[in-house]
Amino acid sequence: MTRKAGSLKVHLASVALGGGLLLVAAGASASPTLTNLDGTFDPFGGFDWNKAGNVVTSGAIVNGGTVTSTYWANAVLIVDTASNPFNTPNLIPPAPGTYEYTALATITETVSCGGAIGAACGTSANFTATGGNWQVFYDTSPDSNLVTGAGITDGTLLIAGDVQSGGGSFLLLNATGGTGSFAYQGAVTFTNTAFINPALQGSTAVATLQFGSFTTNWVAPTSQPGAAGGTAPLTQPSLAFQADGNQAFTSAPVPEPGSLALLAGAFLALGFVRKRSK
Repeated sequence: MTRKAGSLKVHLASVALGGGLLLVAAGASASPTLTNLDGTFDPFGGFDWNKAGNVVTSGAIVNGGTVTSTYWANAVLIVDTASNPFNTPNLIPPAPGTYEYTALATITETVSCGGAIGAACGTSANFTATGGNWQVFYDTSPDSNLVTGAGITDGTLLIAGDVQSGGGSFLLLNATGGTGSFAYQGAVTFTNTAFINPALQGSTAVATLQFGSFTTNWVAPTSQPGAAGGTAPLTQPSLAFQADGNQAFTSAPVPEPGSLALLAGAFLALGFVRKRSK
């Protein structure tokens, strides 16, 4: 009696596990969706941020020095995982709409440019990220102002994360201006699953930088984003850049539905074989 009961338990456990895996296989999804006032977009890949976005680097740009770079922008496009834009007629900018996405990042960086430690950088400098954080907001009352920094942080927090690695550089091309770029990688520490599902795992942000005479259709910021959508004074900016950025996201990996189905079938077969053998 004990042996039969044990065999029955094994059989039921095998069938239950196999059936559960079949359900998981049927529902597994490898790509996140994004929902807003324009609908649901699948597969959600990231944002194309406004080319009139800003980076303000505060602190002395000297060899071995530490600076803080603050980036903010609003989104002009929502893109899929292949960087193709979705149709979002109510997104602002570029056209008047009913909602917006805004981004704010604060990155701590170490400067290197050759020469003695503490010596001022000349025509070029490299920046290596040592930490930082970033947030993306969804606002159904669009009011962001890239020049003053107002309205950047007053929406619903959509995604947040840490800066883990990466860096940037700039090159002074003439006496009045130059160009640069940055690329940063980080982890997603918060996903608002009311709008994005499943939760995101990682992020990569890249941008081209222009400053001085190399900027186009850009107005230098007069202040920067503050709490609750307000503004804060610029903290002795060493350099203000026009930043044309893009940000991509990855979601947590999930097993392929085909693999799960095969494993589920194996457990189901095991359960029925044990039953028949008894």
